[in-house]
Amino acid sequence: MALSALLIPRSAFTALPPATVGSSTQIEPRPASTAPANGQTAESDEDVSWWTRAGIIAPRYSLYGSVGYEWFRNTGPDFNTTSQGLTSVIGSRFSSYIWEPWFGKFFGDMRLHLGQNSFASGGDMPGSSTSTRNILFSGNGRLSLMYRSRFPFEAYFDRTYSRTTADFSPMAGATVNNRFGFTQSYTHESGASGSLDWNRSTQSSSMDFGGSRMDSLLLTMAHRLPEQTMGASIGTNVVTQQGIDSRSRQLNVSASHNYAPEDEYYTVDTTANINTSGFRLDGATSDVRLTQISSMVTYRPEEVPYTINAAVRALGLTSELNDPFVTRESANRKLQTTNLSLGMTYTLSTETYAYGAVNLNASTSNGERRNTTSETVSITHSPEGTELGDYIYRWSASGGASHATETSGDATGELSLQLSHSLYRNWELESGDRINFSATQALAAAIQSRRRNDQEKAPDLATILTPNGSRRLTHNAGVSWTSSEGASNTMVHAGYSDSRSLMGATEVFQMLTLQFTGNLQTGGDSSWSGSLSMQAVKQDLGNVQIKLASTTADQNDIKLSSNGSVTYRHSRLFGIRRLGFSTSVRMSSNALLPMLGGPSDYETSAWDTRLDYTIGRLVLRANALISRSVMPVVRRTPDGFELSEGEAKLNKSIMFTVTRTFGY
Repeated sequence: MALSALLIPRSAFTALPPATVGSSTQIEPRPASTAPANGQTAESDEDVSWWTRAGIIAPRYSLYGSVGYEWFRNTGPDFNTTSQGLTSVIGSRFSSYIWEPWFGKFFGDMRLHLGQNSFASGGDMPGSSTSTRNILFSGNGRLSLMYRSRFPFEAYFDRTYSRTTADFSPMAGATVNNRFGFTQSYTHESGASGSLDWNRSTQSSSMDFGGSRMDSLLLTMAHRLPEQTMGASIGTNVVTQQGIDSRSRQLNVSASHNYAPEDEYYTVDTTANINTSGFRLDGATSDVRLTQISSMVTYRPEEVPYTINAAVRALGLTSELNDPFVTRESANRKLQTTNLSLGMTYTLSTETYAYGAVNLNASTSNGERRNTTSETVSITHSPEGTELGDYIYRWSASGGASHATETSGDATGELSLQLSHSLYRNWELESGDRINFSATQALAAAIQSRRRNDQEKAPDLATILTPNGSRRLTHNAGVSWTSSEGASNTMVHAGYSDSRSLMGATEVFQMLTLQFTGNLQTGGDSSWSGSLSMQAVKQDLGNVQIKLASTTADQNDIKLSSNGSVTYRHSRLFGIRRLGFSTSVRMSSNALLPMLGGPSDYETSAWDTRLDYTIGRLVLRANALISRSVMPVVRRTPDGFELSEGEAKLNKSIMFTVTRTFGY
C-alpha cells in the first residue's frame, strides 16, 4: 500500500479496482518443515531477481524463428544481376504485468534478422561483385499503466523491416519503418475528458535518396453537459526529408461548441479554427495562415413543415511565397471574407419541397474591397416510381432563380430548369442469374442576364436568350449481368454516357465502359479468376486545342484505356498435398512512373508464375516473372529543364527460396 500511496492520489482510489486476490504480492505462510533454521534468512537479496525487486512478474515468453536461403536473378535489355544469401530470424514474444494486473501490463514481439548476401552484376555495365552482412532488428511493444482508471497511459513502439521482394519486381527494395510514442488520457467525474498523443515516425528505404521523419503532437479536450457539448484540440506536425533540403510543418488549433436545448426546436453550432503551415524545398519557402470562425442556428419545429437555417462565417487567409530561383521578391497575399446567410426549406408534400436563401458577402483581397448580395429560390418535385409492366419509371423536375449584386452596381440573374426521367428493370432468370438495366435522360437549361451598373439599361429578354443561355442534354445507360453458382460467380457490366451542350460552343463528352469480373471453380483444389476493364473516352471542346509540353493534342481523339488480369490457382498440384501453384497474366495500358504506387503499378504487362511446397516446417518457393515495365528516363531540354519520361523495358526475373521455421 505504501507504493500505491506514492504513485496514486488519494482521490483516484475510487476509480481503481482492488488488488488481485491471491496475487504475488500476498505472503503465503511456509509449512513448519520448510521454515528456515535459527540465524538464517528466508531468502537473500542475491537470490531475488531484479524484476522481482522492481515489482515485475516474470514474463511468459515463447521463441520462434526461421532459417532460409534465397537466390534471385534479374535480366534486362542492358543488364543482369544475381544475388544470393542466407537469412535467419530469431524472435520472442513475451507478456507480463507490473505489481498488479490492473496497475500495469506489457507485451512485446522482438525479432532479430541476420543475413549474409552476395551480389554480382554484368551486361553492358562493368561487372562487379559485392558481399554484405546485415543485422537488423524489428518488433513491437506496448506498455499500459492504469488502463482501468480514469487516467490510463500507454507507450508503444513498432519497427518493421519490409523486404518488398515479396512483390517479386526488379524495382524492389528494402524499407525500415520506426514508430514510437505515448498516449495519456484523463476523464473527470463530471464527464470532461482529454488526451495527449505524441509519436515519431521514421522511414528509410534503399530506393530513396534519404529517409524521412515525422513528429506529431495532439492535445484534445471535450466536455459534455446536459444541453451542451464543447471540444478543443491543438495539433502540430513536422515532416523532415533527409538527403534533400525539405521540411514541412503544420499547426492546427480548433474549438467547437454545440447547444441543443431539450425542450426547444433549435440548435446552435459554433466552430473556430486556426491553421498555419510552412514548407521549405531547396531554398524555396511557403507559409500560409488560415483563420476561420462560423456559427449556425437551425430551427426545426415538429408540427410545421419548414426548417430555417441562419449562419455567419468569417475567414482570413495570408500567404507568403519565396523562391529565389524564380524572383528575388516574395509573393504575398491577404484575403478576408465575411458571410451572412439565411435559408428556409419548406416541405409542400412528400414529393415536393421549396428552398430559398439570402447571402451577404464582404471580402477584401490585398486591400481591394468587394461586397456582394445574392438571393436564390428553387422548387423540386420528385414523385415515386410508376410501374410500367415489368419496368419502373421515375421522373423529377426542378426550377430555380437567382440574383446577385456587387458593390460596383453590376448585377447578374439566372433562371434554371432541370428535367430528368429514368427507366429501370431487373430480370431474375430461372437459372438464378440476374440482369439489371437502367437508362436516364436529363435536360438542364439556364438563361443568364448581366447588368453593368445601376444606370445601364437591362437588356431585352430576347437578346439574352442566345448569347447567355445554356442547354445541356445528358444520357446514361447501363446493363449488367450477374451469375452465381456455388463458389463460381461472374459479373459483366456495360455502360454508356453522353453529355453535350445544345447552345453556344459545341461541347461533347462521351464515355463507353466495359467491365468483367469472374471466378470459376474448376475443382475442389483449383480455380480461375479474371477481370477486365476497358474504357473509351471522346471529348470535343469545340475545336479547342490544348498545348502541353510543346505538343498540340486534338481533343476530338478517342482515348482508350484498359486493364486486365487472368489467374489460375491450384492448391494440390499433381495430387500432392501442400504443393501450391499459381500463374497470372496482367496487362495495363496506364502504367505509372516509379514514383507512386507499388512495383506492380509500373508494369504494362506481366506473366507471374509461382510454386510453393510446404513439408512440415520446411517451405520451398520458386517464382518466375516476365514483365514489361515503365522505367524512368531523364532528358534535359535545350532550355535546361529536366523531363522525366517513361520507357518500356522487358525484364526477366527468377527467384528461389527455402525456409525452415520453428516455434511459430
